[in-house]
Amino acid sequence: MAARKSPDYIILGAGVVGLTTAMELKDRYPDSEIVIVAKFVPGDRSVEYCSPWAGANWCSMVVTSIPSPQSRQLISKKATDNGPQEARDEVSYRKFGALVKSHPHCGIEAMPIRSIYDASLDEAGVLSEGTGRVWYEKLVGGLRHLKGEELKGALTGFDFDTWVIDTVCFMNQRARHFHSQYLFDHVRTYSLSRN
Repeated sequence: MAARKSPDYIILGAGVVGLTTAMELKDRYPDSEIVIVAKFVPGDRSVEYCSPWAGANWCSMVVTSIPSPQSRQLISKKATDNGPQEARDEVSYRKFGALVKSHPHCGIEAMPIRSIYDASLDEAGVLSEGTGRVWYEKLVGGLRHLKGEELKGALTGFDFDTWVIDTVCFMNQRARHFHSQYLFDHVRTYSLSRN
């Protein structure tokens, strides 16, 4: 029986998501060939290349749309599903922490963040299904619930510790890591149209 070959991957885009995905795949499948196809790479400047201009932080409140297995319509999945969405967000939070420990100057830093709502936490969709709790409270080291004037007229809110990403620093560090560890090469493409 022939040895199983590692899968090969093509990553579209060399921004934060593309570089992070490529690095994760290379860590999981070190024998795989990974090609990054991108119009822009770290160091480029263009209004079309959003990663150098973007800011990012970790906050588990995103609603994602995924294809329904029964139809071609998209269905919404909240990151408060008490299941796979929360698990994915926990992995991201922990990976950011691990990156900070292994690469202190990678462009990720701890910071406090404030979430304020004009509705109860339940009505705002912040509580995890079936638990009635903010699922990441223990993960982030606790929540500090806001009171009085801190709410600025809102109904409820809390502070917690999270990660902020300096995208330029992060992307350049990821690209340097690829160059030094994996003989990173990128392919530029300027059009994916059928012209």
